[in-house]
Amino acid sequence: MRIVPPTRLRKAVPCIACVLLAGQAGHALAAIDSLADRYIDRRVATEPSTPESRERALAGGTPDPGDNSVSIGLAYQRAAGANTVTTPYGLDLSFNDWDFIVTGDGYSHTSGAGQGVDGFADVGVTASWTHKFETHWAGGASFTLNAPTGGSVGSARASEGVKVKVAYLPTKEVSIIVGGQLGRDEEAQAGVAEYSSFVLARMQYMPDHWRTIALGASMGHAAGAGQVTAVNAEYDFPIAPRMGLGGAFTATHTLAAGHSSNGVEFDLNFTF
Repeated sequence: MRIVPPTRLRKAVPCIACVLLAGQAGHALAAIDSLADRYIDRRVATEPSTPESRERALAGGTPDPGDNSVSIGLAYQRAAGANTVTTPYGLDLSFNDWDFIVTGDGYSHTSGAGQGVDGFADVGVTASWTHKFETHWAGGASFTLNAPTGGSVGSARASEGVKVKVAYLPTKEVSIIVGGQLGRDEEAQAGVAEYSSFVLARMQYMPDHWRTIALGASMGHAAGAGQVTAVNAEYDFPIAPRMGLGGAFTATHTLAAGHSSNGVEFDLNFTF
């Protein structure tokens, strides 16, 4: 599920803010992309698994998750009398400090408020670098390209974004992450800036490699399109750790130009 600023609203795209302000313009890049950011923020806050650490964890009864992930999910959002159901997915491949991530909202169906739109959402491709500088500090940067899928839901042109994050880890279980993003949308409508900016923050508690409780917030702006604010809560948990299977619930509330929307998402995550 992606939270976008109020620009690309001429289509019923699968994002929480997209059906809030019909007729306004906006950028396609997400300030909060629940799957991609979940992958990256987990990497910021934890050390990569090693054969030795996995063996120790397995001896304790619960194996560590692998560093690579495949996710599939189901998301629902309601805004301005319209209901949108999407099928988010993700793939994260890790190589030392680098992650290569593919995410998307998959198939989307919007109904209600005089709408009936189906199609496939854009595909996001992200290259991310994260590094733990010392015991209590970590950071990273990522570049995302949103590949257009066209049709009633997808975009006709690509969009790009660069994101930087810094994390403070006061304990092994707690991390506080702040960052910013600059996005570019080639489909911005007349009178709307081509570039958008975001600031974002997240606090997460990870008692082990499987469980995460997190609260996040973001605020984005594009000249001529106004501001969008989003908050979300996330809970990750093990389902079948010995099979590398876990789950995640995410709930999001978005406010744009006085209009609000709410969304929920459930993902199955397989790590290897």
